[in-house]
Amino acid sequence: MKNNFSSYFISLSMALVFFSCEEVIEVNLEGKKVHIYSPANNSISSSFNQLFKWEKLKGATSYNLQLVSPSFSNINKFIFDTTVTATQFSYLCDPGDYEWRVKALNGSSSTEYMASAFTIDSTQDLSNQMVQLLSPANNATSDKLTQTFVWQSMPTATDYVFQIFNSLNIPEDNSLKNVTITTTSYIFSKPGIYKWKVYARNSLTVSNPSEYVLTIDTVHPAVPVLIGPPNDSIILEGPVLLEWNASNSAVKYRTQISTDSSFTILTKDTITNQTKYSFYQGTSSVSYYWRVKAISISSNESLFSKKRRFIIEP
Repeated sequence: MKNNFSSYFISLSMALVFFSCEEVIEVNLEGKKVHIYSPANNSISSSFNQLFKWEKLKGATSYNLQLVSPSFSNINKFIFDTTVTATQFSYLCDPGDYEWRVKALNGSSSTEYMASAFTIDSTQDLSNQMVQLLSPANNATSDKLTQTFVWQSMPTATDYVFQIFNSLNIPEDNSLKNVTITTTSYIFSKPGIYKWKVYARNSLTVSNPSEYVLTIDTVHPAVPVLIGPPNDSIILEGPVLLEWNASNSAVKYRTQISTDSSFTILTKDTITNQTKYSFYQGTSSVSYYWRVKAISISSNESLFSKKRRFIIEP
């Protein structure tokens, strides 16, 4: 029985070592190929906005992506050379001929490049195009009423139409602008949830509108009300559980703990999305002061709460 147990233990140990080594040893990517999805080789597209997409390769941790015009054998323009961890990349191309290639990488090896050529039709028709919006990002939240909006240049466009709509989809006053550059500013009259839209134009056609959502939040959360422990509490053993009431519009809270009442030197300065915090680092017979402030989704902060004191007795 003892010999059987020893054999089983040795086999199990060897299996664990084998699987541990498998996790550490990287896959050798040499000789492997990345399968390209789009743009397909020799394809012709009327869309300026191209999605470069390829198949995920097992063992790869990143991918190197290059785009030139018109081809790698005759480079007139090296457009980008970038490394990404995803298996797709979006880029707005001018009309013309292109060739792109991608290879997979990890820490110790790489595949060969796989290349594909494509053409963007030089038509002036913008009716099937969409402007690529850049910032503020979609569904962003800001505490500032003045915002700068930026989008990517559209080939063959001569100008852009910009407009802001409120949550009822009603255009905001003075938000309609015709601009020849790819940025503009706007001052919101009040907080709220808005959509900003841009479409491109030339003398023949207009593009479809692109839209992003933006939330303007200038409201500061209410000051949290401390619950426990009560002021001047004596705690017989740790950890010390600090609790407070939830504050309106707050998504997180900043808790500060110090051995001096002015909080000049902080023992703890932490942020949590809960309305409680457990303090483990206390020293016996030392007085600690603590306070909390609320933070909104747009990083607006309340004032600090009233401070309280506690002492941990051995």
